Amino acid sequence: MKKQCLLLICAISFAFLGNSQDLTSKKGESMLPEAGDYALGFDAAPFLNYVGNLMNSGANTSPTADFMSGYDASITGKYFKDAQNAYRGSVRIGLGSTTETDAAGNEMKASYNAVSLGAGIEKRRGTTRVQGFYGAQAGVSLGGSSMSNDYDEALSATNPGDPMMPRVTEVDGGSSFGIGLGAFAGVELFIFPKTSIGFEYGWGLGFNSTGAGEATTEIWDGNEAISTTIETGSSSSFGIDTNNGGGALNVIFHF
Repeated sequence: MKKQCLLLICAISFAFLGNSQDLTSKKGESMLPEAGDYALGFDAAPFLNYVGNLMNSGANTSPTADFMSGYDASITGKYFKDAQNAYRGSVRIGLGSTTETDAAGNEMKASYNAVSLGAGIEKRRGTTRVQGFYGAQAGVSLGGSSMSNDYDEALSATNPGDPMMPRVTEVDGGSSFGIGLGAFAGVELFIFPKTSIGFEYGWGLGFNSTGAGEATTEIWDGNEAISTTIETGSSSSFGIDTNNGGGALNVIFHF
């Protein structure tokens, strides 16, 4: 963290060396976003670590790009209506499945889905490389998971399994739903043409709910295989708080 702060201070100092308030580069490129520009944001910590690693020949200099803090693995971006107003958006569409077969021929299948969408409006202030911003945004998320086991050998008198431990055949994790509404405010410093490092705070309310799922097991009772399905618990939560754990340091590219 100390290295990140030092690099940020160096970046700020570099940005303001010489003619610090020149809003165009030597090539005539605009430093600030303009009407019709798009932007993508990333967590700045890996970016700053990478810059620091380049200064240390003994460190790993492999670059990485992580999702912005507070956006739960979502791709985030902006569209500038004009220099002072932008529309924000975030999206995550996750679908996946896994199949595993063990040495005994038992097959396990698991799947999940995770979808989240967000939208907001951003207002900006300032005419120099330091830009303040604020606004409001809302989001919704949906998700679910399931798992099943297909055993190579059915339960029988010759394969009774563990009489004290029913084996799991299916699990439905239940559907989840979340909604959030909040406000944000922060500051961006444009260190290169249309490239900024920004610090953002967020505050808002959130509600999340996970419905009851089902778990199916089977056991050999001495005469036959008995299958039992039980309902698993549900949960819900509600809160009003900051949404990015003490603030988020981001790097944003405009184009």
